[in-house]
Amino acid sequence: MVTLRAVAEKAGVAIDTARKVVRGDPSVRPYIRQNVLRVIRETGYRPNLVARALKQSHMDMVPISVMRLDLPYFGRLATRMSELIVEWGAEPALSLNAKHLMALCRSYSPRGCIVMNHIDEDDLRTLASTQRVVILNQLVPQIEGVSQIAIDFESAFHDLAEAVLARGCRRIAIVSAYYLEAGLKGWQRQKFPAVLAALAAHGLASVGPEPGHVFESAEEFDAWLAKNPGGVDAALCENDHVGAEIVGRMAMRGLSTPRDILVAGCDANIRIPGMWSVRPDTDAIAAKAVEMLRAMIDDGAAAEHFVHVPVPVDETGAALSPGAAIS
Repeated sequence: MVTLRAVAEKAGVAIDTARKVVRGDPSVRPYIRQNVLRVIRETGYRPNLVARALKQSHMDMVPISVMRLDLPYFGRLATRMSELIVEWGAEPALSLNAKHLMALCRSYSPRGCIVMNHIDEDDLRTLASTQRVVILNQLVPQIEGVSQIAIDFESAFHDLAEAVLARGCRRIAIVSAYYLEAGLKGWQRQKFPAVLAALAAHGLASVGPEPGHVFESAEEFDAWLAKNPGGVDAALCENDHVGAEIVGRMAMRGLSTPRDILVAGCDANIRIPGMWSVRPDTDAIAAKAVEMLRAMIDDGAAAEHFVHVPVPVDETGAALSPGAAIS
């Protein structure tokens, strides 16, 4: 096992300096910090969290509660956050739901966590009473100790719908299992209420077995399309995975996007020729989340609230609306 003393010797610094780098102490000069971090990566050094926790009464672990690791959007966010947390000198720990996150925090008493999936407000307040929290996507009231990055999919999908309508599409289908599940469980829905509102403003409703219908899956949409050829000229999907599946099913019927049916996904991380998407800046979101958590923990900074507007893009990757940086 590589020790911190070995890291310090290889980096040519005092062990106290190496310890400050691991703890994220801002007093260390940048070029020294980068040198020590380089040695840490090369040697595979990992701090002894248990020993540190016994001394400090908390563990330098940062739980990341993430909805789905198998979806590129969440996987990319979790990966980049984990890399940044390791550079900070802490250890990331993944949690797949709010219940597991609460149990993890009770067991290890971390100083902070990042929440990317749905969590009840009461549970959020419980977490914030013992640690600093950064929450993404979910819009919540301002809570002491909770910083927030709101991802404004509402504006992005409204702009997407307007761009699709400007393309001349009028028979527009929506494919989203999350939209239907969120309706049953009372979760927040941003994407497709904005689309339905944009359609309604033009005197339209989404197409399907009845007006305003939302398809649960690509399979359900494909089955309906088989019975209603020519019944749709655009399909707006929850994410790129669903969009890619629809593109594949269309290809089996000799159809292509956007020539025959304009298909739009979300996350812009599966590049399918001809498919539109909505592109959030995952690297900027991850960096901002870790930066906010570090500021609250290391510097005692107050909670902050930021908004990020993803950018709709066409089949060439060109922006359909300006979007916005995290602000």
